[in-house]
Amino acid sequence: MDSFLTRTLARIRLATDEPSLDAKYTDAVLIGYIESAYGHVFADINRTSQRPIVARFDISVTSADDMYVLPPTVGSVLDLQHVDSSDRTIYHYRPSDARDPKWPYIQLEGNIIRFNSSPTASYTLRVLYLPTGCVRLHEGTAGTITNDTDAETCTVVLDATPSSGEVDLRPNAYVGSIFRVLTAATNSYVQERIISTYDVDDAGGNLITVVPNFTVALLPGAAVTYEIAPLFGDVLDTTLALWVSQFIVSIEGYEKRARLLALQYERAIRDVRLHEAHYDEIRKNAFHIIDTHVPGQTLNELEHLGGRGGMWR
Repeated sequence: MDSFLTRTLARIRLATDEPSLDAKYTDAVLIGYIESAYGHVFADINRTSQRPIVARFDISVTSADDMYVLPPTVGSVLDLQHVDSSDRTIYHYRPSDARDPKWPYIQLEGNIIRFNSSPTASYTLRVLYLPTGCVRLHEGTAGTITNDTDAETCTVVLDATPSSGEVDLRPNAYVGSIFRVLTAATNSYVQERIISTYDVDDAGGNLITVVPNFTVALLPGAAVTYEIAPLFGDVLDTTLALWVSQFIVSIEGYEKRARLLALQYERAIRDVRLHEAHYDEIRKNAFHIIDTHVPGQTLNELEHLGGRGGMWR
């Protein structure tokens, strides 16, 4: 299976008549454009979706610390949840007005969450946010894989020198992105998982964790060809290629061709918006999506659970 980057690069070169040999724009340059385009397109899709793509990040809160670093891809925080050991939401920390006479308990300062008074107990704080999508994409080979059957997780050490693209060296930058296995030495198959954590090691052992385990276990030590890909899967290949192609021919001064590519892009992004918004154009309504909640509690009760209010800044 070709990777996301391979397919998108081929579409860009087709739309711009850019050859792969002796090219004016190298793969590295085009991948940089693809990464930039993904941030723009991702925001465009999320703004119009009734069910936007939301990323989740869990923080282990302790009484010893009053500041915690969020992933660098946090766009806007939607909700902070106090989660118990059974993964049930106990409190929702809601935004409060800056004119509220009560001193805010939690503040958001850039990518830092600050507690204005130290927590009295340890617990999990779940952060739900709209990601920016601005990450370094790449394809490489991983040889260090660990399956944790008890925790139903799998950890993978990323390739320090990927075959295509660059590794993002910002801690937790890949949270919410896709880890896709392209080929495995033991069983050649394709599967993908959402990345839940990403630890950066100065020694080059950059480690991602995915949940749950792969249905066909990856053998520890077996070489695996993989890619870090954006959300939305294959539907973005053509859309991103058209965005980048339009940008390239525009700066080259080909006005007529740029207009034609812009028209094709508008058609492509419209299809993606409708698809990701779960919108049925024929029936003029949104696809039904089932909301879940804690057993024994109504959604109304969840909305009115107590807790001290927070304030975003």
